[in-house]
Amino acid sequence: MTILTVGDTAEYRDKEISVYVRPLKKKVLSLLAQKSDEKIIEEVAKECGAEIIYVTIPNILIAFRAAAVAKKLKIKFFLDVRDQLASFGIKRALYLPLERKVFRSAEKLTFTNPFLLDHYRKKYQLDPQKCSFFLSGFPPNPPLKQKKKSSLRFDLIHYGNINDSRDPEFFLPIIGSLLESISDLRVAFVGFNELEPKIVAFLEMLAQKFGDRVYLESASSPLISERHFINARIGLVSVKSGGLYDTMFPAKIFDYIKYGIPTLAICDDKELAIEGFFSIFPCGHIERDPEKIYIFTRWLREDQKSWQKWHALILKSSKYFSPDICLKDMYSFLLR
Repeated sequence: MTILTVGDTAEYRDKEISVYVRPLKKKVLSLLAQKSDEKIIEEVAKECGAEIIYVTIPNILIAFRAAAVAKKLKIKFFLDVRDQLASFGIKRALYLPLERKVFRSAEKLTFTNPFLLDHYRKKYQLDPQKCSFFLSGFPPNPPLKQKKKSSLRFDLIHYGNINDSRDPEFFLPIIGSLLESISDLRVAFVGFNELEPKIVAFLEMLAQKFGDRVYLESASSPLISERHFINARIGLVSVKSGGLYDTMFPAKIFDYIKYGIPTLAICDDKELAIEGFFSIFPCGHIERDPEKIYIFTRWLREDQKSWQKWHALILKSSKYFSPDICLKDMYSFLLR
């Protein structure tokens, strides 16, 4: 069996399955660029003798083109759903009809969490037998050769973007209040890009006001490394609640799990995907009340014994996210 994957899906090999990865080369969401991608997908599918095309979204236009190739070549079309895209932005009117067509044309669909699966299963009346979810995997940590540097020790670390879905207008002022209340608290924001001007202004204000207690490093910086994570005490996540936001599951949680960092999710504590995840894997805590966030932060920051115990528990549970296990189960479902 030969599978051509388009997007983020990992390469995989065993005795029965060969997976060929065709990474996306274009970021432009124009129909002209996508038409060019359709030709490339068709060429590679023919070259490797693909029997299945497996596409990662939220790039719905690429998925639409890949579905057209699969139909033309009379091979199976599978969909890997990482996030919702059609509900955002000014291109909603274009994306929704394409999304509907793509989802209903897929013979198998995989999702990153059960809440996202349930959302789309109801939205497009999908056959439950065609759908399954597989949580993200990550490789084991290599031995760290660099020594810890005191300048990179953080009480709180936020990895990745801070866009509207992360509820920055609620989340960031709470971090500012924590910096005011705990005189030696150190916070790092790393791996972000394309922030709105108001978010950039707020982060720069924090850095100017609190000096080296606030550390900023964008995604484009070559300085971001695992040293940022192994020296962090608590990983930060923030998600809006209500409607489509309830299915969101920030991938940064897995970065924190990989390094055994307890996660503090600042968001509404009901009917959220991450709440269900935390009930299965005890790697984090959800809180919205600023006073309780302050208490939680001080507790994990000052109680070394409690932090070490939780740290060890998280590292132990991280074995469930081995990419070998995740990929084996995923491809077993796809070929069933």
